[in-house]
Amino acid sequence: MRQKPGQYRDRVHIYNETSADGSDDPAFATTLWRDLPCSITAVTGGETYRGRQIEATITHVIEMRYYAGILPNMRAYQPLTQTYYEIRNCLSMDNSTRIMMQVTEVVL
Repeated sequence: MRQKPGQYRDRVHIYNETSADGSDDPAFATTLWRDLPCSITAVTGGETYRGRQIEATITHVIEMRYYAGILPNMRAYQPLTQTYYEIRNCLSMDNSTRIMMQVTEVVL
């Protein structure tokens, strides 16, 4: 499937988690990919209480070409707006030519 002109106007960097101990405050220092063309769409947001824990819901969807190795424990960074997104789910589309990531905006 051909992409539409100007479909991927945004750019993101993908960071890998570098803390191996699985701490509550993970460190994301290793940059795997830089300036990946993508499309970022705001969908909805909110928090719900489940038991005694707060569960964040999906706030944005990032769509891009397929890159092998993007996992839900990684983080995306948009340099233009200086916004971090925690990747919650990765779905391949169009026979693995595109990927859709459901993300939650991270406030630091």
